[in-house]
Amino acid sequence: MLMPVAAENSVTSFEDNGKYYVGVYVIIFLAIFGWAFFLTLLGTAIFLAVRQYGGSTKLFSMKSVRKKRVRCK
Repeated sequence: MLMPVAAENSVTSFEDNGKYYVGVYVIIFLAIFGWAFFLTLLGTAIFLAVRQYGGSTKLFSMKSVRKKRVRCK
């Protein structure tokens, strides 16, 4: 036979529900700052690579990497 059992309401409302959790915001800020720093470095590297190769349509033209010929006497 099943007996009905009275369950207590274990859900309590805390008084600090409206408070901001500063630690969470600090972690989110650091994550956003880290990604911004990484993407800035990546964008700068791409910009300098394109500028170094003259921005030509030939993607793999290595004009600046070509070496001068050695003259033999």
